[in-house]
Amino acid sequence: MTKMARVLIVEDQLAARVLLKSVLSRAGYQTILAENGAEALEQLRLDPSIDIVVTDIDMPKMDGIELLSRLAAATRPVAAIVVTVYSVRERASWADALHGVDVVEKPFDAYSFLQTLDRVLAAESLAASSSTQ
Repeated sequence: MTKMARVLIVEDQLAARVLLKSVLSRAGYQTILAENGAEALEQLRLDPSIDIVVTDIDMPKMDGIELLSRLAAATRPVAAIVVTVYSVRERASWADALHGVDVVEKPFDAYSFLQTLDRVLAAESLAASSSTQ
């Protein structure tokens, strides 16, 4: 039996947070919620079993770009997916922070979002198993 991933959803908009939680829960994922990057970092500190972060960009207190920068510098890096309304042109200025991070544009199709999540988790699992050999 495979372990279902624990997903930290970081989204300041309640409706979007609830939608992401619903999509992920129905697919069998365990979800943890945070309203901004600062709350997300605290959740990650308290719960080292979180496998992946799904984050918005535009949030109060700490935005998704700052969160991604801190995740990249963490001693225990965590995979991330950005879910945003921003266009490709607008995202170009965030190239450094988004390097290697998958981006899903809102509104999103649940099936495509779950495929992206599964692909990122599979890549992380492969990388982790390669580094332990």
